Amino acid sequence: MRRGTTPTHIFEVDVDLTEAEAIYITYRQVEDVILEKTIEDMTIEPETITLSLTQEETLAFRVPLAVSIQIRAKFPDGTAIASNIIHTDVEAILKGGEI
Repeated sequence: MRRGTTPTHIFEVDVDLTEAEAIYITYRQVEDVILEKTIEDMTIEPETITLSLTQEETLAFRVPLAVSIQIRAKFPDGTAIASNIIHTDVEAILKGGEI
C-alpha cells in the first residue's frame, strides 16, 4: 500500500458476511491501531468485502513499517469470528500531503 493514495481493498472471505450485524476491519502498525473501518464503510457480498481508503487515511501509515489487517464480524446469534491477520508493506511517496 502506498501512502497518499486512495486504494480499494478487496478481501476474499470464506464465510458469508451479508447477515453480519457488525464488521470491523482494523489496520495496525506495531502496537497502534491506525485505522478501523466499520460495516457502514464497506460493500459486503457473500464472498468479498470491498472498501476504499482516502488519501488522509493512507497518509496516517508510517514508512517503513508493515501494516497488519484483520477482519472481525459478529452475527445476530452472538457468534463472533476473526480472520487470519494479513501483513502488507507501506510504501513511501516523494511529495508528502494530499493532492
